[in-house]
Amino acid sequence: MPKPQPPAKPPTAAEIAAEVKKIFPEGSLGATTTISSSIIRSPAPEISLIFKDSPLLTPERKRRINSEVNGFYLYLRGLGFPLEKELPSFGVSNSNALSMSGVFPGTIYERQIYFPKNSLDDPDRIREVYASYVFQILFHIFGDRLSRDFGNDRTTATLFEVYYASSFAGRNLDKSEWRGHKWM
Repeated sequence: MPKPQPPAKPPTAAEIAAEVKKIFPEGSLGATTTISSSIIRSPAPEISLIFKDSPLLTPERKRRINSEVNGFYLYLRGLGFPLEKELPSFGVSNSNALSMSGVFPGTIYERQIYFPKNSLDDPDRIREVYASYVFQILFHIFGDRLSRDFGNDRTTATLFEVYYASSFAGRNLDKSEWRGHKWM
């Protein structure tokens, strides 16, 4: 009788990036320097972002933001998360704080995500903004808060956000003190 085998460990971001490089050889994806940039330069984006008018959202920034969000979308989808292909429009906050607004329940066309204005050139922060929206949707943070424990749900969503953004980047991105910090 064969011995039982231990369960397989889930792949790391580096292992996923190595598999992507096998599918898209060097040069077919453009110049790459990091795990995230090697994943995000797929020839056909899975999702297309809608941007609000802002002088800060130059064509180059829009391209990079779209690329980062697509790469992270593919990573999370590859891990089995049920992700929406349609996203709210993206704008730039007047401050250095992430903000989201909208009608819940409602369509994505009634929602908005605003990047902190100091995060537009930081790939890690771009992915964290997207992850924040994704996990708040998956954990049903928006909408009726009276029927559940909003504080614990929000902490759980943030743990997932920071964990998976860190996993993708290959390093711990949690640099702040917050309720769930010790878990990171």
